[in-house]
Amino acid sequence: MDLETAKRIYPAMWVIYEYPRDYPDKFVVRTWYGEFPTNEMSTHNTLNEARFLIMADLGGCSPLARSPNDDPCIVEVWL
Repeated sequence: MDLETAKRIYPAMWVIYEYPRDYPDKFVVRTWYGEFPTNEMSTHNTLNEARFLIMADLGGCSPLARSPNDDPCIVEVWL
């Protein structure tokens, strides 16, 4: 399966990362479809800024608790 197929099958998810390797001083919001990341992302100085972006732009989304199998820098996932 490729990203375009995943976009037709899975709902979008927004993953908030705390200080990932590629942005070690930022919180990052990245869009995923299933297990496929996209190039859609934004950087933020605080967790509240990242959450505000999701809540303001994507009203109706809810945060999910992180899974024990998630990368340690993942704070939460929004659906």
